Parts: sequence; structure tokens; C-alpha cells
Amino acid sequence: MADRSSSIRNVSLVGHGDCGKTTFVEHALLLARKITRAGSVPDGSTVSDHDPDERERGHSLDTSAMAFEWKGRNLQVVDCPGYPDFRGVAIAGMWSCDTAAVFVNAVSGIGVNTRRMWSALTYLGKARVIVISKMDADNASPQSVLATVQRIFGASCLPANLPVGSGPSFSGVVSCLRAGGDAAPAFGDLAEARNALLEAIVETDDELLDQYLGGEEISADALDEALRVAVRRGKLVPVLFCSGTTGKGVPEALDFLAEFAPSAAKPRGVTARDEAGNEIGLTAEGPFVASVFKVTTDVHVGKLSFLRVWRGSLPADGVVWNSSTDSTVKLAHPMSVHGKEHSEVKSVGPGDIFCVAKVDELQLCSTVTAPGA
Repeated sequence: MADRSSSIRNVSLVGHGDCGKTTFVEHALLLARKITRAGSVPDGSTVSDHDPDERERGHSLDTSAMAFEWKGRNLQVVDCPGYPDFRGVAIAGMWSCDTAAVFVNAVSGIGVNTRRMWSALTYLGKARVIVISKMDADNASPQSVLATVQRIFGASCLPANLPVGSGPSFSGVVSCLRAGGDAAPAFGDLAEARNALLEAIVETDDELLDQYLGGEEISADALDEALRVAVRRGKLVPVLFCSGTTGKGVPEALDFLAEFAPSAAKPRGVTARDEAGNEIGLTAEGPFVASVFKVTTDVHVGKLSFLRVWRGSLPADGVVWNSSTDSTVKLAHPMSVHGKEHSEVKSVGPGDIFCVAKVDELQLCSTVTAPGA
């Protein structure tokens, strides 16, 4: 179980409305070969916004989950609605994930709901990555938006890459972590940005800091591991740039999430209580524990409940204890989730996102456990 959960990256996409989350997902799915053509929000053809009301209104009304393989990792993405009216379901969606990709529009900057989501993420203790999107827009102002991000969200928000060009001339990104790319960024000095990121990483690890101050060379592997820990603990918030419409910067964002976002082996922002009422952390190993983060109704199958597995595997008979009713309930025929598509699976384990149909006893935020756990 632990081996599979260590390859899972559960990432919520949050931010104010019209900041490019759903369009980003479309290009990610295209790159991962889950779809053959990227849909668009105006056309009502995206995988994420599959509800008829969403397609008519042109924005997300509820969370939507998708999964795909990327560079040996299983990325499970929960696209959360961005408008304040749907803040509750958005918070439930990002609670189900270990990492949040906080999208900020390169033109309009930080929206009201972005601040609210940031506060909720801080409270929940989730790892965060900022994605400055819509870099291809005519009035994109990445330097100004980055400065605002750092002023409002803190100096720990540092670029992990920088844009090459902006607006219609946006052609991609250059890494601040890996030396090599010689393209000139749209703003700032690449060497200075790399040095700032390096210093921020080593400052989170006493041993690496001693090596750095002593003039010793730090290996790429050690630096990478320190960055993973810093992101997981919220000590560092990497900033990435992309355009979901053109796809520029999307592969690099997926690479970063696959490599540096926390795995499902040690869930972020969730605790349990033992029989004595003491808080305990959860790891992938142990009796089954899962929580409901979405409840909806499908015209064909009826009530659908969406769950995230925090620990263990669903018992073979599907019988679990439901915290909402203090009674057992059977989760029969679990299904994987990909937008509006659901496929029955033989088993679900730690880190998995799945849904079950026609279980009336489940409610939003219900926790289910192996009987006796």
C-alpha cells in the first residue's frame, strides 16, 4: 500500500473565478493523452465542467476530480470552483488533497476568493504552490503580480521558474532550480532568482545551511529532498508561470508537482483521534479511513458520494463504520473518477479518490473507517 501511495499526488486547483484552472486541466489531460483534443470553457467542452449548468454559465459550480499518469506519478486533480458563492464546496475539495495549486490571473492578479482560499489552506495545513496563469493574455503583468503575491502572501513565495516573454510573446519558462536554460526571462535576473531560491531552500535545513555557509557544494539530490520537505511543511511556496490556453509552462508545472508535491503516503492537514481522544497523525499504513468531500446526484445512477482514502484499503466486503450515523454501511462497487466518467475498480487504497452510488447514509464530511478501527 505504501509503495503505491508514495506515487500519488493529490492536488486541488483553487483561486478566484476566471483564473485559468479548468483550462489548465484540459491541457494537462491532453499532454497526458487522456483526451485527444483540449476542450474550452466558452465552448462548454471541458472534462472538468461537465454539468449542463456549468457549461451554460461558463464557470465551475462544484468540484470535479480527474486522474492521470505523469512522469511515473499518479496525479489526482480536484478542480475547485472559484466564485465566492461556492466557497464551501471548494474548501471541501481542497481538504481532500495534500497540495493546493493556487491560481492567480496574470492580468487581474489576486482576487477576493483567492485570499479566502489562502486563509483556509493555512488553517488546514496544506502544502501550496502558486501558479500565475493566463500568461498569454494581452495585458499580462507577471512582474507586478508576483510582487503583489509576495507582499500579500509572504516572502516565502519564490519563483521556481520565470516566464520567457509575456502576453502574446509568452513562449515558455526557464527553471530557477536547474541550471542550463539560457533564455532571458521576461523580468528579473535569472542568476539572482536561482540564488534566492537556493538560499531559501538551504535555510530550511540546518545541515545544508552549514554546508552552504562553509562553501561546500550541495548535491542536486540533497537540494531536491530539502525542497520537498520545505514545500510539504509550508516553509516555501514555489511560484510557477503558465498559459493553459497555449499549453506553455504546463508541462513544467506538472513536472514540478510530480516531483516536489507531497505524496499521499503521509497525508497533509488531517489528523485522527485515538480511543483516549488524543490527536494522532495518519499514514498510509493501518486500518481503512476515508472521508466524503463531495455529494451530488446523477440523473442515471442517483446519489453519488466522493471519498478520499487517508489510510488503508477498503475492506473486501465493503462494510465500514460511518461516523455520521454511528452504524455500519456498505460501500459496494467503488468507482474511479474522471470528470463525469466513473469506472468500477476492484479495490481502493491510501490516497485514492473514488465514488460510490446510492449510499444514502453518507453525507458531506462523513468519515468512514474499518469496523473496530
